[in-house]
Amino acid sequence: MRVVNQHKYTNVRGFTLLEVLVATVILFSAIAVVSLVYRGAMLSSHKAKSHMLLDSKVPVILTLIQEKIRNSSSGEEQLSGTNNVWGVSYQWQATVESYRPPQPVFSPESGTFEHFPAKFKLWQVNLEVQYEQLVKEFSYKELSW
Repeated sequence: MRVVNQHKYTNVRGFTLLEVLVATVILFSAIAVVSLVYRGAMLSSHKAKSHMLLDSKVPVILTLIQEKIRNSSSGEEQLSGTNNVWGVSYQWQATVESYRPPQPVFSPESGTFEHFPAKFKLWQVNLEVQYEQLVKEFSYKELSW
């Protein structure tokens, strides 16, 4: 009896090293692109949240500044202040731009125009609002009497 070693190579199909390397490069490239897109979305979301939070506090800050300007003494020409409202810090400066009387009014009894002393101040207000690293600057006019 004769034993023959029948060790034949069968057609085993598998991936070559080159195919595995190409597939790995494609996989890691896709993961890198997805992670960059995700990171960009997270940064955009954080910025949008910061802008919304800061912008939602501006009306309250404007009201506080308006109150301080209108409650100031009549002789002041410049005002400023700093404060913090719900985690949003701000600083402002106001300078009198114009100091005028109201319009003259015609008096039918005397037949002349009545003139009044100056009592209206037009202020130029510069406001800087900050939340974390986000800083916004505003410039507007305010009227007081």
